[in-house]
Order: sequence, then C-alpha cells, then structure tokens
Amino acid sequence: MPGMLLLADLGFRGFDLWRAAAATGADLLWRVKNDAVLPVRTLLEDGSYLSEIVAARDKNRRADPT
Repeated sequence: MPGMLLLADLGFRGFDLWRAAAATGADLLWRVKNDAVLPVRTLLEDGSYLSEIVAARDKNRRADPT
C-alpha cells in the first residue's frame, strides 16, 4: 500500500517474494546476507544507497522490464 514501509528480516528472501511485496506499492526495506552483491545505483546524501536485486535465474540481467 503506498505510504507504508515494509520491513523484512533475513529469513524473508527471494526475488519472487520481493516482487510481490513491491507490487503493493509499499516502500521496502529488507535485510540481506552480508555477502550479497548489491551494486550502487544511486548514492544518497546520508551515505546510504539504492541498489537492485534480480532473480538468480536472471543473474546476468540487471534491469527488470516489469
């Protein structure tokens, strides 16, 4: 739902689950393993950054067309 923040812990992972949560319009904040590869797409003023995830089956694809 737009305007809501969904927090998910490390046990709730997977691209399909992320996609379903994103489809609600909520902002998502999920913990991931410390060895996850999360390329910096946008660096924010506070030093944090925006990244992206892709399904393992699409690991060579960086952009999600949907």
